Amino acid sequence: MYGLPQAGKIANDELQRHLLPFGYKPCPRTPGLWRHSSKPITFALVVDDFAVKYVKKEHLQHLQRALQSKYVITIDDKAKQFCGIDLSWNYRKRTVTLSMPGYVNKLLHKLQHKQPAKPEHNPHTWKPPKYGQHAQYVEPTPDLPILPPQRIKRIQKILGLLLYYARAVDHTILMTVNDLASQQSKPTVQTEEKINKLLNYVATHPNSSITYRKSKMTLVVHSDASYLSAPGARSRAGGYFFLDNNTQNAQHARNAPVHVECCIMKNVLSSATEAEIGAIFLNGQQAEIIRTT
Repeated sequence: MYGLPQAGKIANDELQRHLLPFGYKPCPRTPGLWRHSSKPITFALVVDDFAVKYVKKEHLQHLQRALQSKYVITIDDKAKQFCGIDLSWNYRKRTVTLSMPGYVNKLLHKLQHKQPAKPEHNPHTWKPPKYGQHAQYVEPTPDLPILPPQRIKRIQKILGLLLYYARAVDHTILMTVNDLASQQSKPTVQTEEKINKLLNYVATHPNSSITYRKSKMTLVVHSDASYLSAPGARSRAGGYFFLDNNTQNAQHARNAPVHVECCIMKNVLSSATEAEIGAIFLNGQQAEIIRTT
């Protein structure tokens, strides 16, 4: 039955049993990635959506016959969409552009959020850095009343809708979504103001896209941290993961990210140096997972 978490497990187990005699099985350390035991064909599987990479047409036809022997399937030879993300391929330039046209407009219509009278070009309020030898202290948390349940539910709904969009095509709002998500259990009027600012930003820039270019797939990670910038005296870790031709000339990212790390570190750190080292550690963990894939 759709909607039950057990349904996905049962369907996946059945798919594995069906495809195993044809030579297909999941990769042991990368969930959702499958490959053939001898043929040069792999595919990513998300629920019932397949994205297939193959060398020859006969390899693709082998997978199609394997699936069609049990399931009713539809085939998109142009690979124009995957997981709700539009894919625009340019084989001459060896690029692919990812976008989700219309997603933001539908979201704003669903929330009945009007277009801002003045364009908003920043997803969150900017706090100027304080340079000098003065110690950096935790900003006091404003003592404001918690919002009623109905308004809390609306905030959680907005963050859920924006998180997928942020991870897929618009990483500029990822930090803001992450920051607001840490407040969604006890949001205040200040949280609502930040949400409205974020909605104004995506309304001003509704059609984000990112472009991947061919490379030798050398993984490069830019790591950074912000000290005492999160509630509860916590620091934030950030990482930009992209694929390049080499690591020597990767001072500036030439490719869209395969992953963006944006999280609040659990430990209370005693200095900016500790925050930087903690961020490098977290980014190293994610890099190892991607290298294995």
